[in-house]
Amino acid sequence: MSPAEPILEAMDKVKPFPQVVLKALNLLQDPEVPASKLLEVIKYDPVITLRLLQVCNSALFGFRRKVESLHQALVLLGNQGMVRLLVTFGALELLRDPLPGYGLEREELWHHSVACATLTQTLLKEVKHPEDTMIFTGALLHDVGKILLNEYAGKKYSEISILVAEKNLSALEAEKEVLGIDHAQLGGLLGERWNLPSGIVAMIARHHEPVHPEKDPLAVCLVHLSNLICVQMGIGAGARGLASRAAPDLLLALGWSPRTLDACVSDCWCEMERIRTLIGIPQNGRA
Repeated sequence: MSPAEPILEAMDKVKPFPQVVLKALNLLQDPEVPASKLLEVIKYDPVITLRLLQVCNSALFGFRRKVESLHQALVLLGNQGMVRLLVTFGALELLRDPLPGYGLEREELWHHSVACATLTQTLLKEVKHPEDTMIFTGALLHDVGKILLNEYAGKKYSEISILVAEKNLSALEAEKEVLGIDHAQLGGLLGERWNLPSGIVAMIARHHEPVHPEKDPLAVCLVHLSNLICVQMGIGAGARGLASRAAPDLLLALGWSPRTLDACVSDCWCEMERIRTLIGIPQNGRA
């Protein structure tokens, strides 16, 4: 039996992504989707509705009048802003638990994922591209495969670490050699099982692959780059995070200088703090 078989059989153990969020994401694939359709999807979930209204009425948004209905919230946030909040709420419950198999403490994966998601949006501005909820979601969920693989990676922790240290393999290569599958592949399979849009599945499955903007979708390139930057900054790097490989010519191909990247990272930190405050998560000491 392949070492990956029990892992694949355990996919049903992972809690599903909230149906309300999935429906909203799929609606948003149509840029012309009427706001009324989004409202129809959201309004039947009282917990999410209450949370959205609480966030919209927080001081961080600073709306001049009290937001008392979903319709008001949607008018103020827009379709993209509303769905980004939904995705953020949905991802929180998936990503906040500790993952000892990866050396990640409680909420450390969450901090890393939010950092990647917000960094993609600041990078998008550099290429004169509007903010994109699909890319935000792909970056937020890029490491979702670690949730399931955590148990198995923990049991084989020593074997994986030895391959990284002695054979100069990347953490991903060592993971696949020992477990028969890596967290990026597994995350893509989970995304397919949840019926996530195909573009998001590609961002999850390919976030460690060598990429180039001339032949790969911009979304995949941005998620790859954002993940690498966040790991190198020590945000959610975990035990073997620095044993990652990047596309060395990616920054050059995108036409960005280190100074441009520094400015994007600074903007990203500000947005991360805003999201942490909105969601009610304290700063993680290790992040």
